[in-house]
Order: sequence, then C-alpha cells, then structure tokens
Amino acid sequence: FDWARWDAEMARSLDRYKFSAFQLPNVGLGSGTFHERSEPEIQGYPETSPVYQAAFKNYWQAVETHLRERGWLDEAYVYWFDEPDPKDYPFVMNGFRKLKDVAPGITRMLTEQPEPELVGGPNLWCCLTDQFKPDKAAPRMAAGDRFWWYVCTGPKAPYAGLFIDHAGM
Repeated sequence: FDWARWDAEMARSLDRYKFSAFQLPNVGLGSGTFHERSEPEIQGYPETSPVYQAAFKNYWQAVETHLRERGWLDEAYVYWFDEPDPKDYPFVMNGFRKLKDVAPGITRMLTEQPEPELVGGPNLWCCLTDQFKPDKAAPRMAAGDRFWWYVCTGPKAPYAGLFIDHAGM
C-alpha cells in the first residue's frame, strides 16, 4: 500500500484538529442493519473464495500493522453493522470472528447493548442511552471492552434524543 497521502491527512486530522477516533472502511465484512444486509465480498469474490480469504487477511493485517506503527491503532475502529436484531447475530459474529482472527488489535464497534450471543465479537459497544445498563456493562468492561452511547430518534423522554418531545434543560 502507498500510505503517503492517507498518512498526511490522518496526521493533520489527529494532530492538528485533535480527532480522537476514526472509522475504518469495512473492506470484506459486508454490511447491514436490522432491515437488510449485504454479504461479505471483495472485488466480487465471496467469502468462501480462496481469493477473498487471502485478500481479507492481507488487507486487514496490513492495516493493523500500519496503524500500530503510526501509533493510531487505539483511535481506529470498524463499524459495519447497525443495530442488529437477534436474527442478525450469527452474521455479525461471523464478521467479527474473521476480523478478530486476522487483526485482533483493531477495535470492533457495534451499535447494540451487550447480549450473551454477541460476547467476544464487539469490543466497543455503542448503546442507545436507555439500553446502557451498568450491571450488564460491568463484566464486559472487566474483560476490557469499552462503551459509547448515542442518541437517535429514540428513546423518548426522559432520555436525550433527536426529537423535541419534552422540555429542554
């Protein structure tokens, strides 16, 4: 890979503008939401293909190595599936397992609260504010997982959200 232009822009973003995190492209993982998903592929090769498997491994190992060498690994994360339903958990865990196997140092973020079926996949949980439960988060935090949370069109009052459904502060 020729990292020169990317490195220059990342250095500017991280050093000058003090960005604290950045999302990596989800190469080879597929994508999805609770509505639909796209299957993993690289340049038209499905995940069952030896070409896909070699490309996936080579790409992610190179990215992890480069980020570690630059000191940026802790700021980088992969976010490739949004708010999975339980029916999506096996698909999500397959992607996280593949990524963890070849590039274990890359942070794996998921917009979901801790669920037993997802343990070992994401190591950065991003819950809706009403779904963050300290008692469920504590074991994951003890295992080294981190937590973010976000606002959306839900939940409604008394939680912060994107709609004005209750009086402002």
